[in-house]
Amino acid sequence: MTIRFFSRLGVASVMIVAHGCTMAQNPQKNEARPSVDQEKAVVTRNLRTFLNSWLVNGDLGVAMQAFGTAAYRNEAILQEPCAGYIKPEQKSSQDARRIGIRKFLQDFLPSTPVQRLGQVLNESAAVRLGAQLGAVVANNPEADGFVLAKLGRDQIPTGSSEVTDYLRSRLPAELYVAFVPIDNGTVYFLWVREGSSWCIFHASLVCV
Repeated sequence: MTIRFFSRLGVASVMIVAHGCTMAQNPQKNEARPSVDQEKAVVTRNLRTFLNSWLVNGDLGVAMQAFGTAAYRNEAILQEPCAGYIKPEQKSSQDARRIGIRKFLQDFLPSTPVQRLGQVLNESAAVRLGAQLGAVVANNPEADGFVLAKLGRDQIPTGSSEVTDYLRSRLPAELYVAFVPIDNGTVYFLWVREGSSWCIFHASLVCV
C-alpha cells in the first residue's frame, strides 16, 4: 500500500506460534463489549509490547507471538511490490509466510542495540503521517513515535490493488492500523480481534 492510499483514509473521515497470538486480552466486565477507550488501550498496549520485543529486545520469537493464527493464512501479507519477502508463487504456503515474516522483522532490527523505542522510531515522520491521516488518528504520534488509527473495512477502497481487494474481503468490520516509521522507511500492521485478543493480521511496507 502507498502513502497516497493511506492518506485517502484520513480524507474519508491501517517465535512463530501455530495456535495464535498471546497478547493482552480485552477487559471484560459482565461480558459487556469493552468501551472504545478500553479497546484502544488494549491495542496500544499490545502494539507497545510487540515493538519493544522486536526493536528494543531483538527477540523475534516473542515479537512473532503478536501475529494471530489468521496472519499465517493471509495470502496478502508482505505482498506489496516493494516488499519481496514472500514470492508471489509462494503466497499460498504457510511455511513461506512464517519465514518471510521473520526475515521482515529481522531486516528492520537496529544495527546497534537500543534501550528504548524513541531511539529507533522516526518521530518526525510519525508526526507528518499523522497530519496526513487527520481525524482517524487515535494516538499522539509525537509522543509515541508511531501512528495508530481505527478504521472501518469499508474505508478500504475496492479496485486499488490485489492486496487491498483481498484484505477488504477478509477483514472484520473494525480494525486498527499501526504505522511504524523506522529510519527512512515505514512499516505497517493491521490489528484485528482474534477471540478475546487483538492480534496482527497483516503486515507490510508502505511503498513510496
